[in-house]
Amino acid sequence: MSAAQDTPAVCLIKAVGTRANLRSEPSTNAEIAGSLERGQGAIAEAQTTDNDGFVWWRLTNGVWIRDDVAQTNDSCLSLDAVDIT
Repeated sequence: MSAAQDTPAVCLIKAVGTRANLRSEPSTNAEIAGSLERGQGAIAEAQTTDNDGFVWWRLTNGVWIRDDVAQTNDSCLSLDAVDIT
């Protein structure tokens, strides 16, 4: 197996629109914990789906971004789902 095959794929999240809020928890009611400017990227490590059916991505720094304000790559589909209840 080559080194490229040994390296896990990275889930890259990029903000769409003017600015995407990052949240302390996967909820629009949660505290805003920062933002990503349009085109700015971050790496996600997990995902969850909220009660309204929206997918949220947990970034490596522990904050969350909702899928509808982000662009993802195919590697994101293989991230572990976490239970937030």
